[in-house]
Amino acid sequence: MLMAVGHVQMNRLRAARFLEAKARGYAFTNYIHPSVVRHPSVQWGENNVVLDHVAIHPFSKVGNGNFICSNASIGHGCTIDDDCLINSGVSIAGETHIQSGCFIGVNATIGDNLTVGDHCYIGANTLIAKSTQAAQTYISAPGERFPMASDDFLKFIQRTPPAAP
Repeated sequence: MLMAVGHVQMNRLRAARFLEAKARGYAFTNYIHPSVVRHPSVQWGENNVVLDHVAIHPFSKVGNGNFICSNASIGHGCTIDDDCLINSGVSIAGETHIQSGCFIGVNATIGDNLTVGDHCYIGANTLIAKSTQAAQTYISAPGERFPMASDDFLKFIQRTPPAAP
């Protein structure tokens, strides 16, 4: 069986349904897309869904009931506890511990040797450079328009002299 409940109540609903089904004697499996790069040293729980083109590096541990979306990268020696949702494009650096029930938004980056506390919400494009407290929200400001036209900006960063009139 595979308990595929979406991100509801900071993943608590999926966790509760999983435990109910386990108590009734159901057996669980993992769905891991064939394109996933996973090393033999990775330790797997059960009831995990891992979508296409995910990389899970050596000596990592993935608990139960996690949902890992396309193109995520989980560094060496990471621990992902239970019932987390890791969205597309997320990068988690080596030796980091993601505790249970976390939501990590699209393209978020988690630094190395950190702990993300239980039930944290990490918004899209957010950089986490220090360990977090449990049950907190971390979001980054959205991109703002830079006061320079795109062609002018490219010339500026390439240090190309302006075109002659």
